[in-house]
This record gives sequence, C-alpha cells and structure tokens, in this order.
Amino acid sequence: MQRWLKRWYGVTVRPRMTEHDMHATDELEGASGAAFELRFMSHMTVHHTLAVERAGIAARRASHAQVRRLARGIVRAQEREIDQFREWTVAWYARLTGRRCEVSRCRPGDTPGRPEAISDEK
Repeated sequence: MQRWLKRWYGVTVRPRMTEHDMHATDELEGASGAAFELRFMSHMTVHHTLAVERAGIAARRASHAQVRRLARGIVRAQEREIDQFREWTVAWYARLTGRRCEVSRCRPGDTPGRPEAISDEK
C-alpha cells in the first residue's frame, strides 16, 4: 500500500501508534498465560473489526481495482481470524470465567469475562 500511495499520489505515510495502541501494548507486556491470551485475542478482535469496517468501505468506494481487491481479501481474512479468536476464547476460557456464550452469538470485542480477572495460569 505504501508503494501505491507513493506511485499514485506522491504521498509517503508514516504509521504511528495511537495512545490507545500504546496502552494495549503495555497491557500485553504485563501479562502472561491465560491473561495474556485473553487480552491479546480481545485487542486483536477489536483491531480486526475496525479493519473489516474500513476495508468494507474501501471495497465499495476505492478508485483503483487493486485496492478494492485487497480490501475484499482483508475482509475475508480478518473475519476468519475474528471467528477463530471467538472459538478459542469460548473453548479455552469460558470455564475460567464461568460464562458461556455460543460463538455465533458473540459480538466483536466480546470475551467471556474480563481478562484481568483471569490468573496467568491456564
């Protein structure tokens, strides 16, 4: 994408982490085991959900076919990964949190319980 921006528009973009991104990274650095996995999957589900929303818009509105094609691929790949995170969360951690949900009924970003309430032992 960086090459496309440079070639098509003469623009160079330097990605930056937001304050939220830095906070999420700090949370991951301070965790291990089950607490780490739940936080990681929760943060990545939110991240992927935003990517799906933005890529969906790009798939409909981008001028270049390459961008539309890439955006459709992003939607497919990220939706599969969101589903995988949900399945793992329920399969591995519903027993630790005492909550059960059907994978098909979980919403993006939901996890069964708060990751900080889970010990580092699985």
